[in-house]
Amino acid sequence: MKKAVLVCLVALLGMGTSAKAQNAEKTIVGVWQQYVSRQSKEGTTTLILAPVWKMISDDGKFCVMAQTNAEFNTIITTHGTYQMKSDSICVEKVAFSAFSKQLEGKDNELTCKLLNPNIMTISYKSTDGAGQAYELWKRVKPEELKR
Repeated sequence: MKKAVLVCLVALLGMGTSAKAQNAEKTIVGVWQQYVSRQSKEGTTTLILAPVWKMISDDGKFCVMAQTNAEFNTIITTHGTYQMKSDSICVEKVAFSAFSKQLEGKDNELTCKLLNPNIMTISYKSTDGAGQAYELWKRVKPEELKR
């Protein structure tokens, strides 16, 4: 199953050869892997890459996939369409959400900031009313995928 996910990621990385896609790749188009923080027993916090990927295509579609257990089962957690309203404001129209049904059919406004071409922060209003939520993502490059 892990190889199937990697093959899917490689295929998605190959999309976007038009001039429009080349321009968009300087922003958010691509495959991204999410960072999460982990705290050690000693109290040190480190960032690690989680088994969560966000694919953003140049045709206005996005998809989030995650591995759910030790058997490497992978599910699509969210998918839909998006539109860039500015350089940093992205509005996702969620067609499906496995964990948050109240998002389906709604517009979800995200603030996306590239810290460099391969690191992106995303912030948005939390659905649980806890304020702003923040995520950190790393662009996945084809040469980083193990074969």
